[in-house]
Amino acid sequence: MHRPLLPAPSPLLALAVLAAWLGAFAYPLLAGENAESPPGRQASGKCAGAEVTFDILDLASQAETLTTGGSWKVGGTADGVLLEVRVNSNRFHAELQRGAAGRYAYETDFRSCGLQVVRVFASPTVREGDREVECLTRGHSVAKKLDVDCTPSAKILRCTWECADDRSAGCAGTCTGAAEGGEPTLVGLWGVNDADYATVAGPAYGPWTAVVRCKPGEKVTFRVRDHAGTGEVSPVAEKPCGAD
Repeated sequence: MHRPLLPAPSPLLALAVLAAWLGAFAYPLLAGENAESPPGRQASGKCAGAEVTFDILDLASQAETLTTGGSWKVGGTADGVLLEVRVNSNRFHAELQRGAAGRYAYETDFRSCGLQVVRVFASPTVREGDREVECLTRGHSVAKKLDVDCTPSAKILRCTWECADDRSAGCAGTCTGAAEGGEPTLVGLWGVNDADYATVAGPAYGPWTAVVRCKPGEKVTFRVRDHAGTGEVSPVAEKPCGAD
């Protein structure tokens, strides 16, 4: 049995397949270019004469809140600015402000710990006809590092005491502690004189209640530890034995 011969591929078809194959590899190379300086692009129209300067004046992280702010100024043909706040390359905020100069301030929930990189991008904007044009190729960015301390803090909310008639025999206190900060989840630890700590069951973020036995002159101490009891330990919170 003879099989029919297939026609030879045309040269034009072969060239098209080769071009498509090369294009599949060329695209990722272009996608990885610096977004602040796109290859082969130059500002045109009014954007060619737009300028912007800005800074980061305020940057802090406290009580699981990140705040950042600063000032900006545009010149030339610009009539406003596009601002964008990124933390570790993740966009947290973007806004458009009009005018020749101004200030920006931003606040958001933030729960990451350790070294963070906060970067603010600013690009001038111009008015062309009935359109507001964002001159991305005329923009730039400023970055600052922020070391976020997430060491948890502990406090003793209250203790209810039952003491023997002879106080030297000691007291039993039903004590409740709470905590802030740290990374989930937190574990409560009760002890006496910053020693002999015992882990106390409780909700992932407290409060934690335990019966602690002590004698006059001693101190009830409370600490928490994050990462389910394997991470950072808080400073000690303390209360004198038998004291309200």
